[in-house]
Amino acid sequence: MAQPYKHPTTGIYYLRRRVPDELRPTLGREFKRSLKTHNPSEAKSLFVKAWADSDEVFALARAQSGGVSLLGARDVQQLAARWVQEETTAMEASGDFSQWLVSSGSWTTEQGDHQQEHNPHTSLRQALEDGDDTDGSAVVEKAIKRALSVNRIPPPPQVSLMNAARLAPPGCFGQ
Repeated sequence: MAQPYKHPTTGIYYLRRRVPDELRPTLGREFKRSLKTHNPSEAKSLFVKAWADSDEVFALARAQSGGVSLLGARDVQQLAARWVQEETTAMEASGDFSQWLVSSGSWTTEQGDHQQEHNPHTSLRQALEDGDDTDGSAVVEKAIKRALSVNRIPPPPQVSLMNAARLAPPGCFGQ
């Protein structure tokens, strides 16, 4: 019978479960969740709920890979809003906004014998408004894939993630 796994150095209990072969491309090799406890008896009760959650994740992944659309417009909006909040908090905490800036072209200036290259950056939103040849879809699709992965939601098969971005609330993904 399955039981909680105790991390050897932290002593925190986890659910560790092998992902079925057909779901590995989407979910990875192992499904792992912290039970956030050091107490063995509490871990056993939390383990039952976590196991049921993993069953649900597997069922959702199977349905999604079978072409069933499981995320409605409201689900997408909630995921996008959560993602925006998390990204904003992380960027403000680190002060690093570079991943959401795109190069807006470069030019070189000469001052006597010295040449200086300029590589200004602008927001994705501004680049798209200015009509730059920036591929905004690549930036947005990367963010959507990362957000789905963090929430352990398999990406929809053969559907442009840009369609999902269009359902997101205004202000998300630099819209």
